[in-house]
Order: sequence, then C-alpha cells, then structure tokens
Amino acid sequence: MQRNTKQREVIAACFSNGDRPLSVSEVHKLAARQYPSLGIATVYRAINSFVESGRLVAVQIGGVARYELANRSHHHHFYCQECDRAFCLEKCSVPKKNLAPEGFTVREHEMVVLGTCPSCSLNKGSTPE
Repeated sequence: MQRNTKQREVIAACFSNGDRPLSVSEVHKLAARQYPSLGIATVYRAINSFVESGRLVAVQIGGVARYELANRSHHHHFYCQECDRAFCLEKCSVPKKNLAPEGFTVREHEMVVLGTCPSCSLNKGSTPE
C-alpha cells in the first residue's frame, strides 16, 4: 500500500480540481506550483499507482497518454492542436448502431475531436500574419 504523502496529495488534487485529461508533464507543471521540488519520477509513480488502484484511467489523445478520474460517465474528448491540451465533451450523440457494419457488435466507443480551443482561437486571431 502506498503512503499518502504530501506529493501524492498535490498530484491527486490536480485531477480532483481539474476538468480535463492531463498528461504527466501537465500534472508535473501544475503540482510543482505548490510543491516546487517535486520530481517527474514521483509524478509518474503516483499516476501509475492511481491507475492501478482504479482511481484514474488512461486515455490516448494527441499521441500522448493522458489521465482522468475513473468515475466519470461516458464522454468524448476535444484535442486542441495549437496548445496540446485535451478537454472533455460531456455529450455523446453517436448512436452505436451506426458505428459498425451490419453483423458487428459495438461494446463501447471512443472519439477525439481535433481542432482549436477558444483560448487559442482568440490568440490566433489577434496575432498578425
């Protein structure tokens, strides 16, 4: 059993206080604000422990493993190709019956929508080209 250290508490808070999937580097950056001496290896170990215990799940978005709380209901993700952040899309309007050819059985599905987030769109529009 893992000890509940201050570092692990800070790392766990990144997910509890966040509303989107986070990469290891994002967690490290966020947690280091409160715990400046936090090492990346500690972040990896804590996240792996949280995944093993069922607290977090891994999702592949933008070619990177990201992690989010495991107790979330079914949802999809939006990936901003400008800032490399992932966001949760709470609505799923994809009917399972239309996902596979006749005779196939769909058990579950994942979808990632690619584009630009509002913050990047605003910043991009204000820079001269």
